Amino acid sequence: MELRRTLLAAGAVAATATAVLAGTSTAAAAAYSPPGGWDHIWPSADGAAVVYVEEHGDVIKLCDTKRNSFGAFLAVWKNGSIITNWTAGDGGCKTHQASEGKPYDLPEGARIELRFHGTAGGPDTRQSFTNDH
Repeated sequence: MELRRTLLAAGAVAATATAVLAGTSTAAAAAYSPPGGWDHIWPSADGAAVVYVEEHGDVIKLCDTKRNSFGAFLAVWKNGSIITNWTAGDGGCKTHQASEGKPYDLPEGARIELRFHGTAGGPDTRQSFTNDH
């Protein structure tokens, strides 16, 4: 009986440690920040989204800053044409980068425009940068 309690306790400790470590790696991945900081950080005009850009590696992160039952929306444009778009909701973030291939591998030297908002019917915030890293 004593051996059984000891084994059950050891199993509970192992399961707890696994859950804590798994939660830590997920949190670390979600909190990605490039060495030296982001090249650009832009809040949306409606105050419900933030976009982060790291030109080296073409990393773009969209964060929904308000849990308002409407996900933040981002569209990436080049030369008047949309390249890609995505959403992030429930106060979370969504990141894409060049290593994922097209359409996230942005052309070097191109002027990239971002249009984003965080509320239904909210005005688009427009920001742009020349992808030169």
